[in-house]
Amino acid sequence: MSKTVITAESMNLADTYAFTGTVTGAGNLVKLAEVIADDDATVSFEGLFSSSYDNYIIYASEVTAVTGGQHLYTRFRRSNADITTSNYIAVVDGANRNISSDATNFSYNAGEAAFGRIAGAQNSSDTAASSGTWRIEIPRPLNTTGHKRIAFQSSTISDGEVVYGSNFGSVWLKDAVTALSGITLYFSSGNVKTGIFQLYGVSA
Repeated sequence: MSKTVITAESMNLADTYAFTGTVTGAGNLVKLAEVIADDDATVSFEGLFSSSYDNYIIYASEVTAVTGGQHLYTRFRRSNADITTSNYIAVVDGANRNISSDATNFSYNAGEAAFGRIAGAQNSSDTAASSGTWRIEIPRPLNTTGHKRIAFQSSTISDGEVVYGSNFGSVWLKDAVTALSGITLYFSSGNVKTGIFQLYGVSA
C-alpha cells in the first residue's frame, strides 16, 4: 500500500510511502570530508566552506598524541594558510575526575595568543584505550560582518589514565572579519598519532 498524502495521525510504519516533496528545517548533516590521522603534524580542512551551508561541524574521534601530555590547539585558515597572528581568544570550562579523588571544576582562558586551545585540564593520551573525542561547531565561516569563532565539546582521558575530563568552550579570532577558508587542528607538541576527523555541512 502506497500513500501519497500523509495527514495527522495517519502514518502506519508498515506502509510504504512515496515521497516527492522537500523537507526543510531538519538540520541534516552532509559529510564533506574525512581525514584519518597517522602521525601527522596537523589535520586541516581547506576549501570546503561554500554558500551551500551556513554552518559546519567537525566530529573527531579516537584522537591520540604521539607524545602524551599534550593539549589540542586550533588555528583558522585563510587562502590556504593558517592564521598565526596573536589574535585568538580561548575560554574553556568543564569538570575533571581524578580516579583517586573527587571531581573538580576546571576553567581556562587566554587572549591574544597565536592559537586557540580546545582542551581541558587533562592532557591528551598517547594510547588508543584513552583516546579523546571532540565536537566542533563552526558557525558561518564565510560571513564577512563578524569575528570568526568556534564552539566545542570534548571528552578526554589524561596520559596515564588518571584524570577524566568533560569540557566545553569557545575560540574567537579577533582580527579582520574576512571569510575563512578552513581550519587546522594540532597538538601543543608532537604529532597527531591517530584520529578520525570528519567535516559536515549543516543543511537547512
